[in-house]
Formats: sequence, structure tokens, C-alpha cells
Amino acid sequence: MDKAVELRRFDDLAKILDKNTPDVEHFRPYLEDARKSFLAKQA
Repeated sequence: MDKAVELRRFDDLAKILDKNTPDVEHFRPYLEDARKSFLAKQA
């Protein structure tokens, strides 16, 4: 549990306020690849 809390703190410190980020459509190909990989391992 301590490691999870430490990771969360590092994650919070890495945030940049008001930084523009890509919308979800930018990440769709990555999500689709991950889904296909996951499903292939389930077969």
C-alpha cells in the first residue's frame, strides 16, 4: 500500500496545470491494439 501512495504522489507532482493534451480519439489506435492483444491472449 505504501508503494501505491508513493506512486500517486509522484503522479500528482508530474501534472502540469492547463497543459493541452490530445483528445481521446488520438488514443483510439492504441486502445484498439491493446484490446486486440488482450483478446488474442484469451483465445
